[in-house]
Amino acid sequence: MEFIKHDDPLAISFVRAVKTGNLDALRRLLNEVPGLASKRAIDNKGVLVLLCTWLQIGLDTIQTAP
Repeated sequence: MEFIKHDDPLAISFVRAVKTGNLDALRRLLNEVPGLASKRAIDNKGVLVLLCTWLQIGLDTIQTAP
């Protein structure tokens, strides 16, 4: 299992792309960073802050959008 810090610019860009529906940015990030969709988020102390993957966050956001 791979991890990424929750405040990493890459994580922030991913969440922003998902929340704003920016598919071009999302595709670019997923193409540029192999495995990004399956990474889990940790805080600065190494504590897991997301039990799901970034891809699951994206799917949940899409499914709950108006």
